[in-house]
Amino acid sequence: MTNAASLAPQYEEAATILKKSGIKLAKVDCTVEADVCQQYDVSGYPTLKVFRNGVPTDYSGPRKADGIVSYMNKQSLPAITELSAETHDDFTKADKV
Repeated sequence: MTNAASLAPQYEEAATILKKSGIKLAKVDCTVEADVCQQYDVSGYPTLKVFRNGVPTDYSGPRKADGIVSYMNKQSLPAITELSAETHDDFTKADKV
């Protein structure tokens, strides 16, 4: 498991990259915001959560910047993508498929 010190720079890099796409990453200090952490069942550190329409789920993806970016970009896509012969190459090059 990744500790907070080793995750922090990866998380910061991912947040900077994702901000350009309108995907927000937020950080909460549980020593200051104990109520928020209790509300979302955060008991170990670091804990990552993904919120979709205000509903949290546990994040179990990669803990390196490029993996976090890839995971979050995929989460922002529609559940189904229609492909055609014309769009297939672009789709397969858009991420590590």
